[in-house]
Amino acid sequence: MKKILMTAAVTLAALTGLSAERRMVWTRPFQLRDSVGGGFEGAAKALKANGITDVICCLTDGPFARFPSKAMLPDPELAKYAEPDPLTPMLKALHAEGIRLHAWMALGRLARADAATVAKFEKEGRLSLGLDCKPNKEKFLCREDPRNIEMYRAAAAELIARGIDGIHLAGWPKGVDGNKGIDPVWVETRTAVIDGIVKTMREEVRKHQGVEFSAAVFDQPATVKVLLGQDWPRWAKEGWLDFVCPMDYTADIEGLRRELLEEMPIAAGAKTKIYPGLAIGWSGGENKSKVLKEQIEMVRTYEPGGFVVFYWSRDTAGRIISALSE
Repeated sequence: MKKILMTAAVTLAALTGLSAERRMVWTRPFQLRDSVGGGFEGAAKALKANGITDVICCLTDGPFARFPSKAMLPDPELAKYAEPDPLTPMLKALHAEGIRLHAWMALGRLARADAATVAKFEKEGRLSLGLDCKPNKEKFLCREDPRNIEMYRAAAAELIARGIDGIHLAGWPKGVDGNKGIDPVWVETRTAVIDGIVKTMREEVRKHQGVEFSAAVFDQPATVKVLLGQDWPRWAKEGWLDFVCPMDYTADIEGLRRELLEEMPIAAGAKTKIYPGLAIGWSGGENKSKVLKEQIEMVRTYEPGGFVVFYWSRDTAGRIISALSE
C-alpha cells in the first residue's frame, strides 16, 4: 500500500497540467472496500494518490439497495458481507480525501433476484411483458409502471439526503421486443418512455443544489436511439445531464478512435460534458495496463476533460494504478 501511494504521488507531481482532469472509476461498495487493504480508508487514500476525483459506486441494482432504504429491498450483499450500511463509512472515507461519490443506480434488471422476489413482482404486475403478454425470458421491471419509477425516485431522494454528490443512471437498455426497432412508431414510443424516466430522475436531483446528474450510456450515438431507445445525444445537447459516459469498451485503439470521432462532435455543441468510459477488462492479455494507458492518452487528445474506468476492484486496482502512473 505504501509503495502504491509513493509511486502515485511522484507521478502526480509530474502531471500538474492535468490537475483539472476528472478521473473517475466505476465500482461497487464491497469491491471498493476490499480493493487495496485498509478498508474504505485505504481505498480512498489510494484513489486520491492516483488523482481519482470521483467514484461512481453501484448502490442500487434492480430492486435492491446497498444501503438502508425504505424504498427498495435490501441487497443480499449486505448480509453476505455482514455490513448493513456500507454507505456511511464509504462516504466518510472518500469525502475525507476530497473525492466525490456518485450513486450508480442500475435500473430495472432482475438478474440477481431469487425466484421468490421475481414471483412477487410478477404477481404485482410490475414485470415487462412480451407480445404474448407474458413476462420476457430475461426478467426486467417494467419501465412504464409508475410504481417502479417511483421506487427509484424515492431511493435517489434517500441517497441525496445521505450526502452523496451525484445520481448516475444505468440500465434498462432493452426494449420489450427489440426486433420491432425498425418500426418508427415503436422507436418513438420506446424513446419517449426512456426520456420520461430520465426527466423524472432529473427533476428529483435538481431539487438539491450541488448534486450532479449523470448516466452511463451505450456507444454508437448514431444508432442507439433506434436500437435501444436511448437518445442520449439529445439528453446531452439539451443539458438534461451534467455529464454522460459512453461505454466505449474495446481493446482496439483504432476502434476507440472511431467511437470518439462520433461522440466528441456531440460534446462540442452540448450543454452536457461527455466523459468516455473505458474498461480495464476489455484490454488484452498481460498488457491490460499498457492498453488502458494508451486509451487514456487517446481520450486526452480529444480534450473531453475527463474519463471513467470500469471498474475498480481488488483484481483491477493495481492495473488501473499502473496505467495512471507509468
